[in-house]
Amino acid sequence: VTGLESGGPGKNMILSMYQQGSWICEYLVKNWGFDAIGKLLRGYAGRKSTAELFREVLKVTIAEFDVGFFGWMDARIAKNRYRLPPKESITKLQADFAKKKDAALAMKLCGAFLDKDDAESAVRMGHEAVTLAPDDATAHALYGQALYKRRRVEESIPELEGATKGDPADFQTWYALGSAYLDEKRPRDAARAFEQAKLAFPKLLAGENAYRKLNESHVALKDYEAALRDLEEMLAVDPLDFKNRLKVARLRAERKEWDAVRRLLGEAAWIETRERSLHRLIA
Repeated sequence: VTGLESGGPGKNMILSMYQQGSWICEYLVKNWGFDAIGKLLRGYAGRKSTAELFREVLKVTIAEFDVGFFGWMDARIAKNRYRLPPKESITKLQADFAKKKDAALAMKLCGAFLDKDDAESAVRMGHEAVTLAPDDATAHALYGQALYKRRRVEESIPELEGATKGDPADFQTWYALGSAYLDEKRPRDAARAFEQAKLAFPKLLAGENAYRKLNESHVALKDYEAALRDLEEMLAVDPLDFKNRLKVARLRAERKEWDAVRRLLGEAAWIETRERSLHRLIA
C-alpha cells in the first residue's frame, strides 16, 4: 500500500499495479469480508486517507497491513511452488549443515546456490539432498534444476521427470524440464512440459516465460496455429508487451486479417505513443 500511494508510476508498472490491486482485494475479502472493500471505497469518496480508513475499517496501521499482506503473498507464491529464497544466509546454512547432515538444509542450500547462479555448488548440495532424502520430490526437483543450470542436460531430465510425478504442481521443475527437452530436440515433450508450467503458475515471471518457450516448441513442431495462440495468450497476461504485440500483428498480416492487424497496431501505438512509424502503418 505504501508503494502504491507514492504515485507517479511509469506505464510499465501499470500492469503490476493492477495485479497487486487484485491480490490486495483478495486479501481484504479473506480477512475482513467483502463489505470492507465497500467501506474503504466510500471512505475514499469522502476524501479520507488510507491511514484513517485502515484504522477505522480494518483496525490496523498501513505498516501492519503491509506485513500481513506480504506474509500472505509469500505463502500464496510458495503454494504455487515458486521457490522463495531462504531467510538464512548461505554461510549460516553451511555452518548448520556441517554440524548436521540434514536433507532440508541441503535443499535450502541448493535453492540458495541456484538463486546465486552458482550451479556447481547447487549440484553438490542437490546430490547431498537426494542422497539424504531419496524419495523426496523437492530434492530431485532442485537437483534436476541444478544439473540443468550446470548444462548437464541429459542427466537433469530423469531427475526432473521423477520430480514432476511426485509434485505435479511445481512450476520451476516443469519449466526446467521443458527447457531440457527443447535443448535435446524433443519439442513435443517440451510443449507438454510448458503447458504444465502454465497451469502451475499462469502469471509471467521475469526470465521464466513459459508462454514464450511454449511458442518456441510449437514453432519447432511447425504448429503455427498453436504458436500464434501462445503469443496471444501472452498478450492477455502482459498487454503492455510492445514487441510481442507487433509480432502478433505481423503474423495476422501474413494471414491478411487486416481488422485484427489495425486493432493490434492501434493498441501498440497507445503503448509506445512516440513510435511514429506505427501511426504511418495504421494509416
